[in-house]
Amino acid sequence: MTKQICILTKSYKHGGYCVAGIDINTKEWIRLVNSDNPNTDEIRKEQMFLNGKTIECLDIIEYDFIKNIPTSCQTENWLLNPALKPKFIKSISIEELANFIKIEKDDFFIFNNANLLKANEISKIKRSLYIFHVQNLKIEASTYESYGEIRFRYKCTFDYKNSHYDNISLTDPIYRDVTQDGTNLSNALIV
Repeated sequence: MTKQICILTKSYKHGGYCVAGIDINTKEWIRLVNSDNPNTDEIRKEQMFLNGKTIECLDIIEYDFIKNIPTSCQTENWLLNPALKPKFIKSISIEELANFIKIEKDDFFIFNNANLLKANEISKIKRSLYIFHVQNLKIEASTYESYGEIRFRYKCTFDYKNSHYDNISLTDPIYRDVTQDGTNLSNALIV
């Protein structure tokens, strides 16, 4: 089954990427996966190259999928067909994206203003991918020690619908860079 996906996320996961976007025909969220095992379903780095170009957010790519393989609240998971190569269609602007997607308008960022969901909140979720328009997003990089190595931790804070959110994990590779520490964005779309 072929679908044209506007890529909206490309975040780090297990040495590869968690890649998701919107089906441009149905407007449904699609997460690309390589298996039905959440510990090995990430998209490998080499799968993010097409004709010598890196696949980026806002690229529309045509993929062939075997089937939908939902797991718990991740109902958007679709198994890639490894036998067929993806096809680059085009890149779009953020303005073009805004014309065809639904930006969430919920009262809270998910169900609360914490940095995690409670068990009863998770049971209410019918999907795991959302897009929100937030204000005053600030990127924060800090260090911690793990196995004798200094590592970086990336978090963000932002405002949404008159609530402030702290300590939210940041997984976007563009902003997971120590040089982005302290970056402020007055308006941002987050997934």
